[in-house]
Amino acid sequence: MESQANMMGNESLAHRFEAIEEEELRNVLESRRVRLAEAPTDEGLDEAEPVLTARIGSESYGFPFANVVEVIRLTTLTRLAGVPPHILGLTNLRGEVLPVVDIRVFFEVQRDELTDLPLAVVVFKGEGRLAVLIDEVESLLMLAREQLLPPISTHTGIREEYQLGVTEQRSVVLNLDRILSDPRLIVNQEG
Repeated sequence: MESQANMMGNESLAHRFEAIEEEELRNVLESRRVRLAEAPTDEGLDEAEPVLTARIGSESYGFPFANVVEVIRLTTLTRLAGVPPHILGLTNLRGEVLPVVDIRVFFEVQRDELTDLPLAVVVFKGEGRLAVLIDEVESLLMLAREQLLPPISTHTGIREEYQLGVTEQRSVVLNLDRILSDPRLIVNQEG
């Protein structure tokens, strides 16, 4: 009889524990829903976040990892007629056709010759993806906004609006949300 009472007490306790867990789970999910529903900020790097640094010509650029899909070796590049000079052409990445951009030309910086087997960082914003030509991957840094020096308005011709800041190692951390929203990078696929 006593063991039956203990079992009933344990079941009641387990039920209360499940109710607390369920309520806590609802609170956690509600908190996440509220955070995700907030409008995204254009600030970037609020907390320490990974930044992929890459050499492009003689300069070093940082790509916030939140916008990076992967680094690829360009094996094919189909040139297009009638596109702006910063769009080098298209590449096929596992069935997905991506525009390839030379960021140096986009920023109106002197362009070096392409290497034999150039690399590209595939970046995205929403559904839009493109490949940014790079010469070599340098490192993966953990950076927070307060670790960045202010954007440099004269830095190799890159407008301040496209920079989140500059690292102590002198890598320009790119504001990929702004860059990927620039209408000059949209390739009209309708012909």
